[in-house]
Amino acid sequence: MSPTLLADLQRLAEAYVSTLGASAQRGVWKGTFGLLTGIVGAFGGGLIAVGTFLEIEQSEGPLVAGLWVGGGVVAIAAVVAAIAITYAGRRAKRIAETNLVIARSIARADMAQLLATAQAGKSSTLVLAAAALVAGISAGRHQAR
Repeated sequence: MSPTLLADLQRLAEAYVSTLGASAQRGVWKGTFGLLTGIVGAFGGGLIAVGTFLEIEQSEGPLVAGLWVGGGVVAIAAVVAAIAITYAGRRAKRIAETNLVIARSIARADMAQLLATAQAGKSSTLVLAAAALVAGISAGRHQAR
């Protein structure tokens, strides 16, 4: 068994675990601040909508006030949803491209190790290298989805 292959696999696993931990922590902070921002924004938007409704109701009546304020809230929600969908699509595409590059580099490194092992004629290492290649390809396909 090639010691460089095992060392490479160990470094790869450690880097992956480290990345997952940092990503999870960053996701928790982003989620917490996003939720807090959303709650404060919804409360402020609600106050503005109520104030606008009361102002229009005094001069135009409740039906006109409801149509204007309700239509405005629906229009704002549609714009926010369109922006969120666009942003989420771009982010998902970036993540998929990054994962694809990582999977390809892993597969290339495994293939190079497999070829080197095959040329050396060591069958046990060949099996290990082939297993690492298959695992790298399957991990890349799983993350790219």
